Amino acid sequence: MPPTVLINSLNAVRHRVRTLSIAFGIGIVVFSAVISIFLIVGIDWLCHMLYLDLTGIPRGILVLSAVLGIGWAVNHLILKPISRRMSLSDVAGRLEQAFPVFDDRLRSTISFINGDVPGSKVMKDRVVSEATTLAQEVDLQTAVIVKPVAYAVTAGAVALLLLIIISLINSDFASISFSRLFHPFGGKAWPKRV
Repeated sequence: MPPTVLINSLNAVRHRVRTLSIAFGIGIVVFSAVISIFLIVGIDWLCHMLYLDLTGIPRGILVLSAVLGIGWAVNHLILKPISRRMSLSDVAGRLEQAFPVFDDRLRSTISFINGDVPGSKVMKDRVVSEATTLAQEVDLQTAVIVKPVAYAVTAGAVALLLLIIISLINSDFASISFSRLFHPFGGKAWPKRV
């Protein structure tokens, strides 16, 4: 394996990590947004059932806090991973932690290929050769753990599906809920209790 193939493998790992971190963030944000909707509507409905009408400022504070929380989650879990630049040296360091057999050879290979590092040419060539040989024996993609991403995306999809199903089953309740959610100082009133 020539060093360029090793660099391409590290780039593939970097791309996969970035894609999975964005998918993880989207799953968590969607799940949090749906749970926030259920909590706000549940608190509003419970207050109605207890003859404590939640209107105006209290409902506005609930909605605003949910929007701020979701905005924070979008910023930290989606926008930051999109804008974060992970260097090949960072990827190599993480892979060396996952596969101790590399023993600093990956980061050294990156340094030797990308820059002028002092030292003997023979030593550099040997380190690069050893790193590429070891990379042939190890599947670098296995260092990326996919299970938490799968859980987050599944949780977000199930929560969204549940919200859609509940909205379709009881459209009157959903209409009132979303009206009160998006218009905290107005919106439709809950049905009168007898």
